[in-house]
Amino acid sequence: MQNPEACTEADKQVIATSSFCGLLTVASGPFAMCHAVLSPSSYFDTCLYDLCELGLDHKTLCNSLQSYADACQALGDQILVWRNTTFCPITCPANSHYKSCASACPATCVDPMAPVTCGLPCVEGCVCDSGYLLYNSQCVPSQQCGCWHNGQHYPVGSEFWTDNTCSSKCTCPTRGGKVQCSSASCPAGQFCGVQNGKPECLEHTYGICHVHGDPHYVTFDKVTHNFMGNCTYTLAKVCSNTSLPYFNVEAKNEHRGNPRVSYVREVVVDVYGERITILKQERSRVLVNGVYRTLPVSAAGGAVTVSSSGRYVVVETDFGLQVSYDADHSVEVKVPTSYSNLTCGMCGNFNNRGEDDYMMPNGQQAAGTNELGESWEVPGSDEDPTCGVPPPPEPCPAKDEKLYESEQFCGMLTARPGFFENCHAIINPQSYFETCSYDLCAMSGSQEVLCGALEAYADACQAAGVTLLPWRNATFCPVECPANSHYNPCTSACPATCTDPLASINCSKPCVEGCECNVGFVSSGAQCVPMSDCGCLQNDRYYEVDGVQVFPPVDLKHGGRVAVKGHYVVIDTSVGIQVKFDGDQDLFIQVDESLKGQLCGLCGTFNDNQLDDFLKPDKVLEQDPNKFGDSWLVKDDDWICNTVAVVPPTCDAVKEKEYEEVCKIILKNGGPFEVCHWYIPPQLYFESCVYDLCATEGNSEQFCKILEAYAAACELEGVNLGEWRKDTICGAPTTCNMFCTFDADFCEWKQAINDNFDWIRNKGPTLSPNTGPTFDHTTGDGYYIYLQGSEHKPGEVATLISPVCNSTGPHCFRFWYHMYGVAEAMALRVYVQQNEIATLEWREAGNKGDRWILGEVTVHSTGSFQIVLEGMIGEDFRSDIALDDLSIEKGYCPGDWTTTPGTITTTPVTGESTPTPTPTPTPTPTAQPGSGTCVVEGDPHYHTFDEQIHHFMGTCTYTLSKLCEANSSLPYFNVEAANEHRGGNTRVSYVQYVDVDVYGQRIRLGKDGVVTVNGEPEVLPCTPSVGVQVSSSGFYTVVTTDFGLRVKFDGNHRVEVTLPSTFGQKVCGMCGNYNGIAADDFLNPDGVLEPDSTSLGNSWQVFNDSRCVRCRSR
Repeated sequence: MQNPEACTEADKQVIATSSFCGLLTVASGPFAMCHAVLSPSSYFDTCLYDLCELGLDHKTLCNSLQSYADACQALGDQILVWRNTTFCPITCPANSHYKSCASACPATCVDPMAPVTCGLPCVEGCVCDSGYLLYNSQCVPSQQCGCWHNGQHYPVGSEFWTDNTCSSKCTCPTRGGKVQCSSASCPAGQFCGVQNGKPECLEHTYGICHVHGDPHYVTFDKVTHNFMGNCTYTLAKVCSNTSLPYFNVEAKNEHRGNPRVSYVREVVVDVYGERITILKQERSRVLVNGVYRTLPVSAAGGAVTVSSSGRYVVVETDFGLQVSYDADHSVEVKVPTSYSNLTCGMCGNFNNRGEDDYMMPNGQQAAGTNELGESWEVPGSDEDPTCGVPPPPEPCPAKDEKLYESEQFCGMLTARPGFFENCHAIINPQSYFETCSYDLCAMSGSQEVLCGALEAYADACQAAGVTLLPWRNATFCPVECPANSHYNPCTSACPATCTDPLASINCSKPCVEGCECNVGFVSSGAQCVPMSDCGCLQNDRYYEVDGVQVFPPVDLKHGGRVAVKGHYVVIDTSVGIQVKFDGDQDLFIQVDESLKGQLCGLCGTFNDNQLDDFLKPDKVLEQDPNKFGDSWLVKDDDWICNTVAVVPPTCDAVKEKEYEEVCKIILKNGGPFEVCHWYIPPQLYFESCVYDLCATEGNSEQFCKILEAYAAACELEGVNLGEWRKDTICGAPTTCNMFCTFDADFCEWKQAINDNFDWIRNKGPTLSPNTGPTFDHTTGDGYYIYLQGSEHKPGEVATLISPVCNSTGPHCFRFWYHMYGVAEAMALRVYVQQNEIATLEWREAGNKGDRWILGEVTVHSTGSFQIVLEGMIGEDFRSDIALDDLSIEKGYCPGDWTTTPGTITTTPVTGESTPTPTPTPTPTPTAQPGSGTCVVEGDPHYHTFDEQIHHFMGTCTYTLSKLCEANSSLPYFNVEAANEHRGGNTRVSYVQYVDVDVYGQRIRLGKDGVVTVNGEPEVLPCTPSVGVQVSSSGFYTVVTTDFGLRVKFDGNHRVEVTLPSTFGQKVCGMCGNYNGIAADDFLNPDGVLEPDSTSLGNSWQVFNDSRCVRCRSR
């Protein structure tokens, strides 16, 4: 391993003595107690290598010894004092002193009690003197820390908003002072948003992705993809964990005439739990959750609006997302810069790096556009078997290509002088020119295609505020406008509507081209009408004339009535017809005998003859049930339906027999339905039950729906089935008995053994004034449980444990909490305990006002689990915390479909209360059992998770480890290290800084403990986002996450990356794939083994690093 040119045999013998590297291996030396736990041989070899390269450099020797000492202490092993005042001395800053075995969790202004509750092995480092606390790398008197507000610590001089509306701004004036708050708002031109997990006033800047033509995708980072697939594809969605609102934008494409090209036929926007669909040729209405709504539309409590703007239908949200579709071929997705590096899809990841805009869902770069496009196809979204990627168009003959590039066609875009010349300096027309030529070649010079290509560039120019010359005329790309309107090349982007007649006057957006209503008319859906003919607005929904909304019961004309009865909406008529619908699957139609022989439709002829029940409207009998059903299709403006009959999967004989046995409960004599058999023959319901279970592969929910349908039919005949559910699987909604109102007792919830005190059942107000609730949440006259702040010390905790729930999959745990008082440090935490590991899933701190608040936690269960509720008393006696109405149900909590489980772990808690409680340690983020650690140290040497060693001296930025498994449910992370030469020796390099990408944040650990988050300096300890903490620990700065990732950097040369075993075989980088096999730790990003460490290191270079050159083998 040693370089023969750098070190002679005599040098090696000197270095191997106990005065140098040999100190590591001496049997009676300071490190001897660690030898049995961690072999020093590899550390000795790297020490020898480094001192050969650097000529017995004393600092390098100390670094090598420290690397072994740190590794030993991390394993919990003791070492003797090996430093002294002349050998590798440590100089500590003012008001601190050196300790060879100090707490890994130093006492800080944010957490003075951290050493007491720390569960990590000791480390060596500098410790603040008594009476001093760590504050941004300095030890300051404890009374001179910053300010506290709502359980958060703020440095002196810091300013912060207290809410997500930026309506109250506070400052910390002096150390130990009280925050000063005042009313404020964002200045003009800015909006209140969340950045780095904190509310901030942000500039209105955006990234724009444009899809146009057949189709061409121009990403946020200005890369063009020409992809002709005709399926449904993800354009852009949130793909990283972030507190910003989630959204998803999809586009469905179709062929038009030429099967080799495709165009957008519909655009779907998922946001705030709403699904909004904009359809081709529909500019006056959209589908909201499957139902047509006339524009303009307001949804999600006003947080989402849909309106017309020129030729486009535009979806806008309160957080700045804008999706526009011209109902023909052009789509624009506009995303605020707060979503930078948080998106994925055909529009890219919006990180200002075009070279990685071929990223697929598995995190790998596609080899070409077709592979990229196919990877972003939405699974199961298209039942059309022809959906796919067509072959490319035939090459364009040179003669045609020259014609289409002329100024008669696409050359209009680049012509000078020309209609679009004013825009050239703002938006380069070249990519639009190229896609225009491509499209005209594919579509044989179609003028419609040419007009679409010119429209795409014109729209982009107008969106950028550029005024264009009129380029349309009566014969070239004309625009047809409806009655009472006219074309305007620069009309208001906010047209006057029935709901907002002054919209155009108050509009601040750039003009757009399109049709505008004539003077005296306003827009109402697809029409321009006088104000006198406008419809109505109710509950933020616009109804055109004759679109009436009513609430039952309602008396109709001619003796009809609509009412709600039980689970059903019932329509009674005076002509002998009753219709009942449960809003889901059950529809009953009862008709009078007087109508016998006069009916037709899917329900048959009602003439006592089953043989003619498949009569079509033309009176012809149809044998095929699907064709019979399609023949009675009624055009419905409120729904989009699929006329292609989908044949459900058929059962094999074994499955069919199994489902018949299940469904026999309907036929069973002595069963829950026997009393109904005489009134409603059960055979048809039995057959439907078997059919449906075959179609849904035995879905238990569908089985219960079938039983409910038969029960409902029986009830219509007046048959009382009693509690029929109790003898079926439909009577067991959950195996988790966590429901409790505390009105009778604590139900099955238990007090913990190892906490400080217990929760108290109470009715009415608590003992102390100005804190706690005055009544319960359930009825206002019942019981709740609470913590009495006046009877306990600040920081003491009480813990409540649920019964064990034996159920897998997602569950929603709900609870109502009340945190009212003046104490800022009172806190409530919710843990989920599985496999003896308690995971922090929810937390809240500080005064929340005199009100009950709903809390929800999605639990991801892999087996049995328990909920652990922990309340902590604040620094003032007015810190009562109360709980009421605990419950759990199967499924995700609303709006929480993408939650991933965290792994902040604590000691498991068990048992009931005892008279002698013991303290509960504060939850300490730690690596899970079976964790692996990768170490980079020296000049530098890489010790992989699987204990392979690489000696690589590159001076670029390299990927140490990142999540590489495709479609993994684990949280994404990426750790990179940038190396540098030091001094005059260019043969070796050292770590300069470490970047950690996690939960949408880029955390940089630099020299001397300097930390930045997304380029902004931070004061330690800090929490860049929920689930991420950055703190000091001995000589190290440490990033800790709630899923077990831990990254340490000593600011000099040594890096540690620790991962829980759940990431085994799912990571890649210089640290290896963590699969327990050292031999394959030479894998490059393509999954190919490299021959040596140098080529491996070069393969993991991060290519946005322009300051370096690749290392060469020597």
